Amino acid sequence: MGKKITAFLLYSGVFLASAALSAVITFALTIRGGRVYVPKLTGLKLEEARLQARSLGLEVKVVARLQEEGMEPGIVLSQEPFPGMEIKRGGEIQVAVSEGTERVKLPDFRGKKVEEVRMELEDLGLEIGNITRIFYPGLEGPSVMAQFPRGGEEVPRGGYVDLLVGLPLEEAFVMPDFIGKSFELVQARLISLGFRVAPAKFVDYPGWEPGIIVQQLPFPGYKITKGQEITFKVTR
Repeated sequence: MGKKITAFLLYSGVFLASAALSAVITFALTIRGGRVYVPKLTGLKLEEARLQARSLGLEVKVVARLQEEGMEPGIVLSQEPFPGMEIKRGGEIQVAVSEGTERVKLPDFRGKKVEEVRMELEDLGLEIGNITRIFYPGLEGPSVMAQFPRGGEEVPRGGYVDLLVGLPLEEAFVMPDFIGKSFELVQARLISLGFRVAPAKFVDYPGWEPGIIVQQLPFPGYKITKGQEITFKVTR
């Protein structure tokens, strides 16, 4: 039994030694045959990647430049062949490199209408962000009074521009309570004052005589301008 174990151990040692020797010979043949393993270049700057590749007898070829937000220009994003693969010495590694985020110069949008600004921004690859509206005297119609970022500044393509939009200041009134009153009389009075009154919406309302206002929009107490339409629900 002891002789069998000894023979097995000797056989195993010879086998392992042969395997190790075979690996050394294969590696030596690979080197002599002019083949090397592809290094990992992703994450490196392009010049660093080229230096590392040249140290192994390889060349780097840029086949794509991609805009990557938040990534500085010139960083290797992907490579082919992949790291660890064998390649002939003198071969090339194809890489995609970050180009950085493209920036555009903003026009001055002051005095323009929101829709005009929206179309211009779309042409630049930008969008409207937040819109803040304020009433301002002397304006003939809604227009941009300020913007952020300001005109002349450069912003990344795909970003947003916030707008401050001025609205014409109109005389405002407090909406009275017309519930329970005659629609015919209220309508005539409002029209004589210059307000817009929509055609009545008639509803069934048991216990009330016809032509009485049971609902109004805007509600009592709300501010209203003469250009705003007033609607009523009236008993049938």
